[in-house]
Amino acid sequence: MDKKEKTIFEKGENHEEKISRVIAGSGISLALGATGGVFYFILFILLPRLLRPEKMGVYGAFSAIFWIGWALLSMGIPQAMAKYIPEHLVAAPKKSKLVAAQGVRLLHLLGIVALVGGTGIVCYLSSQGKIIYAHGEIVLSLLLPSIAAIVAICGIQLFWSINSVLQGYQRLDLVAKTNLAFMSIGSLSAIALVVVSQLGYGIFSLGKNAPLEFYNYSIDIASAVFGFAVGSFAAYLLALFYLKRLEIMNLKEFFTLKSHGLSTKIVMFGGLATLGNLGYMIGLNLDLVVVGFLPHLGIIGSAEAGLYSTAHFYALAPMIIIPLAFTFLPAVSEAHANSDQGLLNKYFGYAFRYALSVIIPILFAYAAMGKELVVGLAGANYAEIGWMPCAMAIGTSLFFMFYLLMYMLFGLGKPSVAALAILVGISLELMGIVIGSLYVGYKGAVFGFLLLGLSTFAITFGYLHRKYELKLHYSTFLPPLGASVPPALIVYFLMPKTPPWLLVDILLFALIYYIFLILLGGIEGRDLTVLRRWLASITGKKIADKVSNFGEKLAKLLPSIKWQKN
Repeated sequence: MDKKEKTIFEKGENHEEKISRVIAGSGISLALGATGGVFYFILFILLPRLLRPEKMGVYGAFSAIFWIGWALLSMGIPQAMAKYIPEHLVAAPKKSKLVAAQGVRLLHLLGIVALVGGTGIVCYLSSQGKIIYAHGEIVLSLLLPSIAAIVAICGIQLFWSINSVLQGYQRLDLVAKTNLAFMSIGSLSAIALVVVSQLGYGIFSLGKNAPLEFYNYSIDIASAVFGFAVGSFAAYLLALFYLKRLEIMNLKEFFTLKSHGLSTKIVMFGGLATLGNLGYMIGLNLDLVVVGFLPHLGIIGSAEAGLYSTAHFYALAPMIIIPLAFTFLPAVSEAHANSDQGLLNKYFGYAFRYALSVIIPILFAYAAMGKELVVGLAGANYAEIGWMPCAMAIGTSLFFMFYLLMYMLFGLGKPSVAALAILVGISLELMGIVIGSLYVGYKGAVFGFLLLGLSTFAITFGYLHRKYELKLHYSTFLPPLGASVPPALIVYFLMPKTPPWLLVDILLFALIYYIFLILLGGIEGRDLTVLRRWLASITGKKIADKVSNFGEKLAKLLPSIKWQKN
């Protein structure tokens, strides 16, 4: 019986196979990341309507606590695993297994300790009357949201203990699928739990007016936060299933494989990575925490804090590129371990090419219909948001590009550079938020977020360019930039932007963008070849050939600029 042919994600013996694996991993990461983004989008269509601006501000603060808490608890161990597993995979495969086993044990231990200890602490503080949100006539007990956040932090800790093993072995297709499970199940669970909780206490808030009693309950806020927990544990079980099916390691090895000194090595690297990763989480959510606290100081109202939180969440669409970081970290680590500068340069170029092909059109779409999108989807209560999502999206785009570069620095063994960049960025962000809020009101906090994205990206990009001579060709920028202008102009000047038309506007924008992207040479022949191999590994050769042949014929109908590189 013939041995089953390896998929594109299982190969990686030469340059061609390694590059193809990264391209395929980038493609599936972006595709499934965008699909997960749709569920996230649905969440923030309904959640602001369900929670109203006042409760939305409190939810924003707990969302920040969830992400920052996990970044702190994980101690950079997932990033250490993703670096050291591929680094030793060829020369010392047993050492890769040792890293995986030790990392999984550490993350499980930290997660369980945090669950038990954190729950005990918040219950004690609640009994002392110290976990309460009070503003005006609104008085909310925050015990349930606090417990929900702790359970969610434990869940995502367990999920990434296994997901980091898959990432280290560069099964990028499976990492993308588990991330999709987390986002989709988490978003849908949050919506369902909020609806059930509001029906339970008898006040369903989707109507035009919510009675004052609506603000006496915090279980719906806890339900929204607990959606993260449901998504985390579901993704954890899926990751375990994939790990077992791959036969990389068995359950017994997670307990029996040990190496003296390895935990210290993982934690030492993880400690520096934590500064960058924790700083990223703090930077991304600091504005929510600060703006959410401003009502207590009398600087803004609680409704204004909710408006800002909603604008922040709607500006997160560029987050679609985040899965690219999980693709490039192990690839860069492997290339760096082999001192392969040529491969590093190619990875750098591909990372920027794919990221910019997503970020640039999103920014132009925000400019064309950002305000109308928020009002049409979140409701008339959020009309005051205006230009904020568009301006904040510039900051988030730069900051998510920093995140991608930070993970490349992790792969290069330079987590301290990312840590320095984020410390500078957070300092500037905090000053910008406070000064902007004092002089302009809650909308002025956007200034701090822009400073964060610009400073962190500039520092990391400058370091990589100078230290490793990583360069970009102008063809990386021009195709997505040129392809974004026509759809933005058409949607802005010619298309109606009322709720019934918004979906049409988005689909039309995407269609015109990809037509012009092909015309401007933004899709290469290698992309189609890799697509064929990727589809063959999933659907079988016959279906893959039919789909790929159709795509190639469609592409040939359009002339394409051939950029002369180097």
